[in-house]
Amino acid sequence: MQADPTPEKLLDCRLRDEWLDTAGHISNFGLHAIFAESEEKFLRKIEIDDEYLKECGGSAATVESHMTVIKRIEKGDKVSVACQVLDLTNKAVHIVMDIKNGTGEVCAYYESILLSVKRTAAGAKVSPFGRYQLANLVHLSREHK
Repeated sequence: MQADPTPEKLLDCRLRDEWLDTAGHISNFGLHAIFAESEEKFLRKIEIDDEYLKECGGSAATVESHMTVIKRIEKGDKVSVACQVLDLTNKAVHIVMDIKNGTGEVCAYYESILLSVKRTAAGAKVSPFGRYQLANLVHLSREHK
């Protein structure tokens, strides 16, 4: 799946040593760490953050994800991660992220479905996104179409 040429940029950095395997290439752990950090930045961007959790017990849970590796990333490489909203309901968002190397080549994709959840006495329950969070998602979704 190819992302829109103008998705939301979430991360721009050099590979960290802890993301590398013994051969100096990015490890599976490293790829997942980059995408996890980027997903957290995406959630903060749409205001699913500590304040949202404190105010109404709201958060998001990844219920499905998969990653596709296309090209090796090596020690010293600069990488960037961008995100695009593919689909949206009032309780779920489907996103795709890509990692590009310093020359702009796509090296890996990560696709994820996130559900809106709220804490209840019985545990976490799927529920609609908060008003502002949903408005932020709708805005991004329209920009990414």
